[in-house]
Amino acid sequence: MDIPLIALISHHYLAMDNVQIKFKAKVGSVESQIPENNLLLSSPHRANLQMQMSNIKPDADDVMEVCVNFKVQETPESISRIIDDFVKNI
Repeated sequence: MDIPLIALISHHYLAMDNVQIKFKAKVGSVESQIPENNLLLSSPHRANLQMQMSNIKPDADDVMEVCVNFKVQETPESISRIIDDFVKNI
């Protein structure tokens, strides 16, 4: 198995505390789902979106802008131990 070395580096060293990515995508099918263990009718429903990101016209009616925020979290101790073992074997 090949593992990119960048995957073994703690992302804290990349000095990216908060990364925001914006892109446009075409919305295809939308399916609404009610979770099976939904005991309260007022609880939120889930939805699945089929999206396409290539060959789209940015001003079309079925295109939406998506904004995703990534924030740094502390690495769990168990993951740190696994990473340390991988680094020792390089």
